[in-house]
Amino acid sequence: METAIYSHRTFEPLGGAMQTGKAKAVSEHVSARRYVSEALERPVGCEPFSTLAERRRSACILIADNSSPSSNALILQPIIQAILAAGTPRASISVLVATGSNHPILGEDLASLVGDPWVLRTVWLANHYARNDDDHIDLGFTHTRRTRVRIDKLFLQADLRIVTGSVARHGAVTCRSPSTNIAPGIAHAQTIRMLQSLSSKGRPIGAHSHLDDNPFHEEQRAIMHMLGEVYGVSTALNEQDDVACVTFGEIESSHAAAAGFLTGYGAARARPSKPMQITAGS
Repeated sequence: METAIYSHRTFEPLGGAMQTGKAKAVSEHVSARRYVSEALERPVGCEPFSTLAERRRSACILIADNSSPSSNALILQPIIQAILAAGTPRASISVLVATGSNHPILGEDLASLVGDPWVLRTVWLANHYARNDDDHIDLGFTHTRRTRVRIDKLFLQADLRIVTGSVARHGAVTCRSPSTNIAPGIAHAQTIRMLQSLSSKGRPIGAHSHLDDNPFHEEQRAIMHMLGEVYGVSTALNEQDDVACVTFGEIESSHAAAAGFLTGYGAARARPSKPMQITAGS
């Protein structure tokens, strides 16, 4: 059985993004993945992926757990192939599931989340365990609210660090911020508790609000900036959860480009009666 990956086939560059146009649907994974590979070479706010991946001794790709839509079946293989082509040993490439404080995703559930047998056979997959002290590195405290920051060392110690994420359209544009995959995604339980305490101050974590007005998200960004060099691969999903846009670049710039694409996509289809809002994913 063929599986539809994109709602449209024609792609054109859009400010570092690979955007779908109005044409025949693509049903083959191999065709769709080619566009992901092209997006990696049209970055937002950084050098092309092939340049960045050179001489990297190790790489870690961060994916969300199964609490939100993902495009793992589409994007992981082209990313890993690009890393391998740049010379990073296969044994030094890992995919880390950002489980936060949730239970690990194992067995068939993990296979379903990854969505690609090739990835399962090729690289090491790992879950984040928030309560394992030895799995984390202490980075100190944020300059904003003095949150103690302890992050999964598998990600921190990788030479090349990539965070994946999706932006979805279901009515309004729903954004799971890429910083969510870092904190709480791969943060220690103590850091997660401190972040959760912010949900009672100002806007709640999942509020339909501009991200800049959300103290939880502001603290997430402060933590993300403590990590140093991190890149993002973001996908924009339309109402049918088809991938409409793929972006790669500096983590915040990549996410903003995908979110901006969907906002423009909606405005082109129908003028909203009130301003669209960005939702910070929990």
